[in-house]
Amino acid sequence: MGRLIIDGNRIYEVDELCLKRKKEQSGAEKNRKPAPAQQAGRGNGYTKNKR
Repeated sequence: MGRLIIDGNRIYEVDELCLKRKKEQSGAEKNRKPAPAQQAGRGNGYTKNKR
């Protein structure tokens, strides 16, 4: 059973297992390395004009 939150005439139940999973997933996303950025003119469909 989760925590109960009473807001006026409304009652909400917080799913603590769901919150724990969500927190673990967001922590894992922060620890991931970002994908390397592409440089202009190299493999992204754009070429420089050489004169």
